[in-house]
Amino acid sequence: MADDDNNDPFSEPGDIDRTVIRPTPGRRPPGGGGPGGGPGGGQGRAAPPPRQPAPPPPPPAAARGPSPFEEPEPADAPARPSPGGARAEPGRGEGGRATAGGGATAAPVGDIAESLAERSRHNPIVAAAAPLLSLIARLRLGGTHRDPDALRDRVMDEFESFNRRLKTTDVPEDQHRTAHYVLSATMDDVVLNTPWGSGSIWAREGMTVCFHGEAYGGKRFFNLLKRMSDNPGRNGRVLELIYLCLSLGFEGEMRVLDRGRSEHRRTRDGLYRLLADIRGELPEDLSPHWRGVTAGHRPVSSLIPVWVIVSATAVALVLLYLGFAWWLNSDSDDLYAAFAGLPPTGAIVIEQVTPPPPPPPEPPPEVETQVERVRGFLEPEIAEGLVNVLENAQAITIRLRARGMFESASATVSERFSEVIRRVGLALNDEPGTVVVEGHTDSLPIRTVRFPSNFDLSLARAEAVRDQLKPLLTDPSRLTVEGKAATEPIADNGTPEGREANRRTDIILIKQGT
Repeated sequence: MADDDNNDPFSEPGDIDRTVIRPTPGRRPPGGGGPGGGPGGGQGRAAPPPRQPAPPPPPPAAARGPSPFEEPEPADAPARPSPGGARAEPGRGEGGRATAGGGATAAPVGDIAESLAERSRHNPIVAAAAPLLSLIARLRLGGTHRDPDALRDRVMDEFESFNRRLKTTDVPEDQHRTAHYVLSATMDDVVLNTPWGSGSIWAREGMTVCFHGEAYGGKRFFNLLKRMSDNPGRNGRVLELIYLCLSLGFEGEMRVLDRGRSEHRRTRDGLYRLLADIRGELPEDLSPHWRGVTAGHRPVSSLIPVWVIVSATAVALVLLYLGFAWWLNSDSDDLYAAFAGLPPTGAIVIEQVTPPPPPPPEPPPEVETQVERVRGFLEPEIAEGLVNVLENAQAITIRLRARGMFESASATVSERFSEVIRRVGLALNDEPGTVVVEGHTDSLPIRTVRFPSNFDLSLARAEAVRDQLKPLLTDPSRLTVEGKAATEPIADNGTPEGREANRRTDIILIKQGT
């Protein structure tokens, strides 16, 4: 891994530990993670599946010479242990596993640059931010730092390099600014929550103060996340950077909330699902250890000979048959004797008596139906051709002719049809049931300020008819309106006559019990 050390501008001489945020949450790592194979897989030991979706770590930076971010080791500094050593370093738990206080566990199981090499080829923002993301991961797990002021100066230089690298890509300016801000806020949030950060110059002159003129970036960070999420297709690359920052330790204002950690996890999980929807990247396996043990099939015939199974089955069937036959024959003689003594012994004659015919039914009383009452009341209007009354199994429809009822592109009822609507309201007042007023138009489009579409015009006309019916009904709550536009034509919209027939207002009385 010596070559990889040169790719990380924040590496330190002799540093062999890396931090990896695995990009395959809930899945077995490539090569298997079970017994006997895969990274970290010892004999008879399987790594537990992560409960939290983890982001891919930052991509590698371009290879270069000695890093300006390296911190020289003191001459008397103790040598770092090998990966298999037993000595624990500050910020590490049992077995050398690095832990972040209050956060998720990250294991030094590979190079952070290697794990995101593939992702950086598709996201220039993450590629440009690779050195800063690597430093954020290192600072979050580190215990102390000998020269915070010098580190701050080098970080500011790296932010300038980040700007220069992004300007050579196709990233829009607004995404460039957002990416710079979230990186600044994340760097400040992680540093100020280290043992040495709160007492250093960083507390007064952090990245957000120097570059963006604000002392606290937690609130605006989540506002930017919400704004970027409104258009995930365009802002997917920035959202991926924000997801990495959340996973590498940014908490902001959630750090001091009562349920901040669960809210932080919920926010990060939602962003993870949003990114998965954009790319169509879904986990292949629901469990990292779902595969069974590979074992050869041993058929039953290899354990018991076939002739033994056939012989035992034949003997069982014979014994079963003999048992049923004996049981039936033991009681059959008594049953036959009982049947023989049952009366009658002679022929049976059935005497049939023809009953008198029933009296004819009384004629049903004549009852006037709802549709007959409505048609009778509106007979003058029907004869004049102003309305038409239709009926089906569920409803009675009173259809008002559109000609003369409304002006073109208007929803005001003419005075002549106001009298017709009054007559319809009187006819419906005594009839039970819900009343639906439907407005219909032809298929010719309309584009006015008041009525941008035929749907708005049809709905406005239906509401105008409803407003005239309300005072005439004892229970106005029976009335509802619907705008149908040209969705339910009754004639061909290709002819003037058909379009005139389609421009109508239907007053529908829903029959009770339907």
